[in-house]
Amino acid sequence: YTGNVIRAGDYTTWVPLEYANQHPGKECDQAFNASAFSITNSFGNRVDGAWDGIIEDHGGLVERKEEPAGSGNHVLLSDLVLTNPGKDTEEFESPIETHEPPGTYLLCLEASNRTGAELDLELPGSLDQTGGRQRRVLQSTPQVYFFSNVWIVVHQSPPSAPPSLPPSPPPPAP
Repeated sequence: YTGNVIRAGDYTTWVPLEYANQHPGKECDQAFNASAFSITNSFGNRVDGAWDGIIEDHGGLVERKEEPAGSGNHVLLSDLVLTNPGKDTEEFESPIETHEPPGTYLLCLEASNRTGAELDLELPGSLDQTGGRQRRVLQSTPQVYFFSNVWIVVHQSPPSAPPSLPPSPPPPAP
């Protein structure tokens, strides 16, 4: 993760676009319920618990790690294993309305590591009716936010094969 909104100690869950579309205004209500969205995987996810046998890992604890080790370069990350059971979104930078729901995931953030004085954050993409930015206050209790403007697009692996070319014409007769 980059920027200053997500921090080490926060929790993220990437919810499918299809789920978000079916739950307008409540996109993140179940995002941090592990029985609704798994946050473990079979690759040794050491911070989010033992693998629950579900292939997808929708996120979990955001960690600050040194990558590569000994480099002095620190990154924010959380484990993810997302799938696309349907058609690919070809232009992943296109407006969200044009995305194929099965392979697009939107961000839910639980900002739980804020302590001490209240922190005033400007959340990107949250415009009020006048077009002005909404400002929210995060307190020491967990706050959950849905980011409709932050998404991940998953393509099937391997991608669909391109259409085959017609056979070459025979060489001209001598």
